[in-house]
Amino acid sequence: MVKNLIHRTGQSIRKKFDAESKTLIKNSSWVFISTLVGAGFAFLRSVIIARGLGADILGYYTISIAFVTSIQEILKLNVATGVIRYGATYLADQRKDKLVALLKFCVILSMVSALVSVLIITGITLISYEKFIDYPGLELFIITYAIVNGFAFLDNICKGVLKLFYRFKTNSVISIVMDSIEFTVVSLVIYFFPKNLGYFFAAVISTRLINSLVCNFAVVLELKDELKEHFSSRMKILKAEIPDITKFTFGHSFNNTLKTLMNQGDVLLLNFFTGASQVGFYAVAKKL
Repeated sequence: MVKNLIHRTGQSIRKKFDAESKTLIKNSSWVFISTLVGAGFAFLRSVIIARGLGADILGYYTISIAFVTSIQEILKLNVATGVIRYGATYLADQRKDKLVALLKFCVILSMVSALVSVLIITGITLISYEKFIDYPGLELFIITYAIVNGFAFLDNICKGVLKLFYRFKTNSVISIVMDSIEFTVVSLVIYFFPKNLGYFFAAVISTRLINSLVCNFAVVLELKDELKEHFSSRMKILKAEIPDITKFTFGHSFNNTLKTLMNQGDVLLLNFFTGASQVGFYAVAKKL
């Protein structure tokens, strides 16, 4: 009897382990493929951009993006971490109403921080553009990119929700498709309009917007059946928990800000001390 019990227990554990292992391997495989494809496209794209634009123009583009990204990442709230942290608890407690309320709260935080960042970038660009970029005519592109990139703050929320529901395949497929589209559009623009920063910037902004819209729309389609019963949930059901959520979000956002400053601040400093050409060569070296 004891042997039979041990045997049945062992079979049960093996079945459970096998099921979990298969799920883990499947999810990990999709993440690995997505990361590999993204890295490959990023490498090829960097080579094509460097050859098509040249060091000087690439430098000006890199400086513009670093300027926008640095300011927006400082103000950007890393709400996706909070979505995963608290959303997992709500799902475990069968409280999807709270999860929807959390998503609404995080969307509001993200959009407020995006709006503030766009206003700051617009103000600095209109007042002091010539002081940090010695290339006329990029003001409108910089402001437009800031607006589009601010809207893309929602992308991290959507990807966080997909992780909560273990939709790693959907997340990975979206990334692969959008990397492919971005690579194709940028390559075509570089081929037909070499050394034209205006057309290139417009292509980058367009693909960034399309990427964000597709990502958000795909997440809505993927999870609408899971959450549609709770769309009317109000944020007031989180009244007692909002202080903790806010504290957690701001704490992790500070760490993310430091990483961004280290990754983008070097570009701005290099431009200050050496100029756009060296920034262009430096940008290529970092990609390689």
